[in-house]
Amino acid sequence: MSKQHQAQLVQMINSMLADTETNIALIQQYVLHNNTNELQHLLHKLRGGYATLGAEQLANLSKTLELTIETGNNGQQLAISPFIHVYRQTGVAIRAALSQFQANAITTDISLALADIQTTSTISQLFTLLQQQDMHAVALWHANQAALAHLLTPLAAVKFNRFISELNFAEAATLLQPFVATGPKAKTDD
Repeated sequence: MSKQHQAQLVQMINSMLADTETNIALIQQYVLHNNTNELQHLLHKLRGGYATLGAEQLANLSKTLELTIETGNNGQQLAISPFIHVYRQTGVAIRAALSQFQANAITTDISLALADIQTTSTISQLFTLLQQQDMHAVALWHANQAALAHLLTPLAAVKFNRFISELNFAEAATLLQPFVATGPKAKTDD
């Protein structure tokens, strides 16, 4: 699911699931009153929506019922009970999958946010050590090279690594400057 359309898709799926019992009541009513046109239309709509979600068994049963109606069988003779059972079970399975997906998405979002916080904190700490010409900057750089490689452009990462290797901490700090949240600037005397 793309992040961009995720909310709309989840809303659409939830709407489809919320309509399950209403649709079942309509199917039963259409069969009872032999309203085959409306029944066929509703089955076709359900087949399309659920087939898109990968509910093949429900889509196949719907198609079978549609074909039975097309061949002229009386609507009251349709065996809708298996369809209704699969329709309900499909809803249960989709709800479970959707819940798991949403739980995983939340966990991933939290993990990414924590990683961002940790990276930001590490960058700030490294920047401070570089400004202080503290040799602990080398160990912190070594432990976080992968994060720095993702943060900096490839050319900047090469330069940064070279500056650290040369113990040119001032130049290395300059490369990190844009990524460090700065507090209030100290007043300078002119």
